[in-house]
Amino acid sequence: MFSLALKLLLLISPILYIPGIVQNMLDMSFFKFSVILLFLLSSKEKAIRDIPFRLYRYIFLFLSLLLVNISTHLFSAIDTAQASNIFLGVLLFVLIFKYVDNPRIYYKYIVFGAVINIIAYYIQLAGFNFIKNIGSDEYYGGYMFTNIRLTTYLSVILPFLNPVLMFLSVLSIFFIKDIQIVILVPAFIYLVVKFYKNKILLIFFSILFIVGIIFFQNNIKESLNVRYRKWNNEVFPAIKEHPVLFSIIGYGAGYPRGQEGITPNVDPAICSSHLQFIICYGIYGLLLYMFFWFMFFKNFNLSKNDLSVLNIFIIGFVEYPFEILKLTITIIFILSSMIISRIEKVNNNV
Repeated sequence: MFSLALKLLLLISPILYIPGIVQNMLDMSFFKFSVILLFLLSSKEKAIRDIPFRLYRYIFLFLSLLLVNISTHLFSAIDTAQASNIFLGVLLFVLIFKYVDNPRIYYKYIVFGAVINIIAYYIQLAGFNFIKNIGSDEYYGGYMFTNIRLTTYLSVILPFLNPVLMFLSVLSIFFIKDIQIVILVPAFIYLVVKFYKNKILLIFFSILFIVGIIFFQNNIKESLNVRYRKWNNEVFPAIKEHPVLFSIIGYGAGYPRGQEGITPNVDPAICSSHLQFIICYGIYGLLLYMFFWFMFFKNFNLSKNDLSVLNIFIIGFVEYPFEILKLTITIIFILSSMIISRIEKVNNNV
């Protein structure tokens, strides 16, 4: 039952939509429900593998970071709520690590969700926009609701797609009005790796990439300028105003929504997962964050999971994949699958 439930959750989470319900609230509730459901189902399952002591240490360090952070911020409601969500994410990571036998059999459910999103997006382009973003205008982004979230989503799951779906995913950037650079660079890196032995496909996707960069260069520049202005006018001044708070404990897990009294002019969307994490958790968080990415690149290989995480790393500089609730279950599954494959590879070589 655990395996079946996880497969359904991977399929449903990126396409979940109920008219009349605020989407972020729905996605958060679904995420919490999913983790609790899997936790209950795991009680009837036999663990496939135990967590190595080294991995336990890393999890302990991360959870200690959360505890120190919310305690130094006096357990404010929004910081504690955000920390509890992150704790659920860690629990989901552990459940997947312990109870998933072969992660590869779950990949097709990630692909199914992508197919539905891509179809929905092209139906919208044809003039039939059946998806409403509650409280605002209509968006063209499939069930991801906005174009930038759709491109971020497609970038993350690109390594799991076949050439046809890859083509449709990359082609979709030509129809998105506010084109972003986030899908172009990681998409191209993966496509080069994927098809470096197939010269025809490599040349085709290379031309598509170059044409996209040239054709949308003004949009790309404007997109980057928007982010620079946001960071330069809102985020960096906030750090300068409170350097001790930032350097020692960070602004808290709920930043910036939880810091209106300190930084009232900061937009809730910082537009960078990397910057978000560093500002939330300060120097300690920065060191832990750098250590994670150091270990990732130290053991990097060309597997689908590693390439997907590489895409997340690239996207994280100018977008916020970790903060998109619809992607939470998918990203945690990919991270856990990556760790599983690496540990099994080490064990097989012993």
